[in-house]
Amino acid sequence: FRDSQYPMSRLLFGRQSDKLAKKLSFDPSIEAKEIERARKNEEARNNLDSLPAVPKTQRYRGVSFKREYTHPQRFAGAGRKRAPSMIHAPTKHMLPPKRKEDKNKITVVLDLDETLIYAREGPLYARPGIDAFFEFLARTCEVVVWTAGVRAYAQAVIRNIDPKGIISHCIYRHERWFSGQPGYSKDLSLVGRNLDEIIIIENTPDCVRGYEENGILVADYEGGEEEDNTLFAIQQVLDEVAKSGRKVPEGLRQCKLLARQYVPTDLGDQLNVYCLDPRKADEIRFNRDLLKNQLNARG
Repeated sequence: FRDSQYPMSRLLFGRQSDKLAKKLSFDPSIEAKEIERARKNEEARNNLDSLPAVPKTQRYRGVSFKREYTHPQRFAGAGRKRAPSMIHAPTKHMLPPKRKEDKNKITVVLDLDETLIYAREGPLYARPGIDAFFEFLARTCEVVVWTAGVRAYAQAVIRNIDPKGIISHCIYRHERWFSGQPGYSKDLSLVGRNLDEIIIIENTPDCVRGYEENGILVADYEGGEEEDNTLFAIQQVLDEVAKSGRKVPEGLRQCKLLARQYVPTDLGDQLNVYCLDPRKADEIRFNRDLLKNQLNARG
């Protein structure tokens, strides 16, 4: 077949594969499964342009990212200035009051590591769909990041994933709330927001302890170029709750994308929390480059 005027590579991957398959279908050396394979590959290629737009890569920064938070003085003043972060003084709450423009919005508290991003080994990876997710949050929610990472690390991550300054506040590792022991939790009363209007999104069950009616548990994100529909599904949940006019606990209870489950914790017990099932979302987001690589690998 290599000596044929229609080489296999063109049959499988060329723009004319359908026509060539038809022309060669009479040749007994061309098995039916190869023709079907060619058609499917061509159809997938033609459909690439109709897939939802997502970042070409989930990797925001290479190994140099680590220098950004280990030597924060080099990056002082970089990026857009933000509203005040956590309050260190011994006040009742760790954040200032809501801004006027956020008064009627629900507050979304986002964990960083393994929820929005992955950066434990140097490079910074952001969960697929993060840009569209932030654009949605800018219109719909007051956005707070709450991380066990140190201040320099948290600021470096936010500087990279949120250049438009959509995140209003950042709570980072501090003795006011972080014990340093397994099973530490995030006390939402310290945020200073009405509990009927606040949602926390986490990958660690212990962090929502005491606020199970306000928490959503997501699967760990560990970087790499993988398909992941989590943020799009979370967006659907938040949009549904915001439009319903219900209090957050009631809105989460009614959401079909969430399922109440008992999950083990670092303290050895179990918590009954809302777990996200992104497979139930209306649309699947693909990494376009990943799909192209898969198509090429089939040859």
